[in-house]
Amino acid sequence: MASRVLAVFICISFWLIVSCTVHAIKLVADCPEYVDDGDALNCTCRPENSRIPATVTWPGHSNNAALGLENVSRDDNGKNFTCRVVQGGLTTEDVYTLNVAYGPSNDIIITRPPSFVTDGSRSFNLTCTANEVNPAPIYRWVGVTCRNGNGGSTCSYRPEPVLDDGNVVTCRAFNPSGRAVMSASANFTVSLSYPPSNAPSIQGFTPGEDLRSGDNVTCVVTGGKPTVSRVDFSCSSPEHLDNPDDRTDAIVSSSLTIDTSHAIGVDTECTCYALWDPEPGLYAAPSVKTFHLEYKTAIFSFTANANSHSTTVEEQTQVVLKCTAFGRPAPNLTLLRPDVADFVHTVTGSQDITYTEDSVSCEEAGTYVCVATNGFPEPDSKSIQLDVKCKFNVEYICRATCGTDGEFRLKLIIGGSIAGGLCIAIVIGVIICRHRYLRYERPLPRRDEEEEENPYTSLAPQRPPSLPPGRHRGQQPQVLELYEVGQRDNDNDSDENPYDEIHARARAEKKTKKRRGICPNKKRKKKQAS
Repeated sequence: MASRVLAVFICISFWLIVSCTVHAIKLVADCPEYVDDGDALNCTCRPENSRIPATVTWPGHSNNAALGLENVSRDDNGKNFTCRVVQGGLTTEDVYTLNVAYGPSNDIIITRPPSFVTDGSRSFNLTCTANEVNPAPIYRWVGVTCRNGNGGSTCSYRPEPVLDDGNVVTCRAFNPSGRAVMSASANFTVSLSYPPSNAPSIQGFTPGEDLRSGDNVTCVVTGGKPTVSRVDFSCSSPEHLDNPDDRTDAIVSSSLTIDTSHAIGVDTECTCYALWDPEPGLYAAPSVKTFHLEYKTAIFSFTANANSHSTTVEEQTQVVLKCTAFGRPAPNLTLLRPDVADFVHTVTGSQDITYTEDSVSCEEAGTYVCVATNGFPEPDSKSIQLDVKCKFNVEYICRATCGTDGEFRLKLIIGGSIAGGLCIAIVIGVIICRHRYLRYERPLPRRDEEEEENPYTSLAPQRPPSLPPGRHRGQQPQVLELYEVGQRDNDNDSDENPYDEIHARARAEKKTKKRRGICPNKKRKKKQAS
């Protein structure tokens, strides 16, 4: 009895062991992951542990471990095939899905912007799309550098103007599965629109030199695709407008002519900008340049002692002549006197010229002229009149005829502005003095007239043998010479005057005749009347 029980226990244990072992068997299939479109499928399924007998089938397709399918097409893609294994009364199944590799087709699409308008700072996305392909393709970009890498369907592209214009960009799509290399590609040509790479250039001048009337200045814009549609060029102070644009294949320029005849200042600011039609904002910065202008010199002021009109000064005082002129280049200034050839004073390259005379003389009165030149055809000039009040010396000689041979002379040296008035007063005094002196003198009687005895005859000088022209007979000229106070002529140094005795006797005789009732003047008049 005990032996039977032991035998049953052993059988049950063996069955359990075999049953557990069968369920633990794994299936092994050598089916390919992808089968190229048009190829055959060959696949085998078996249990991993082949020591235990097993039955392997592909239900619906094969009664053995081998699965075969001829001329696989993309329509077979995704079909499921079941491998069934019966081992030790147990059944194990595994499903195999057929993947058919195909494509891509030749209708690859590259998606890109409608236009490439850039100044070199913009990026554009290029997208490559492959159709009818399994599995997902691998993309390669040729002829372009992708900023995000070269293996994706999207390429971030930053074209460089001029260099990348006309470049051919290609996208290739590769099927990564299958034994045969399956690929397709598409390409396009990059056509860029870009503004000029450089700002407008102002030309037609020499650096460091000033501009003058008649000079031509040009604004030039080079490059760009397309070229700029318009160039606007102008200068200020006063406003200068440009001429119509001049165009060549890659250059657009505009010029203007400098005119300084109405210049407001000494500088002009020239501005040039151009319009680029595809996108004006990409080429909006203007070029600005400031030029110094040459302009004809002009005298601003010409003064004498800070007076701009005719000036009168006292002799032996200071006179300052100053002439100021403006112009570019700096003018050459000359001071001259038209009536004095050797009076020329010149300074070069200066706005001012100053001439100072510390003690002006009468000879320096006259017209002074300031002339300014700076290379222009016509110089500028201004004149001023300088008058000098002179402290002059005047010599007046006053003579009086007194009826004797003596001569008195008045010699005056008078200076300053009182000379005229003082001289008139002295001359009047001389006339009065002469009159008082001569009132005591009587003309000598003529030879053919009878006169009474003259007590002065014996003392009077003898009559000269002949009379000077213009003298009357009977009168002897005597010149009364008047002296300055305290002075005498060297010819009359004697302390005694010979006429003092004549004066004394004449006065005494006159008094005697008055006492006697005799009037010599009346008697003379009677004789003359008869």
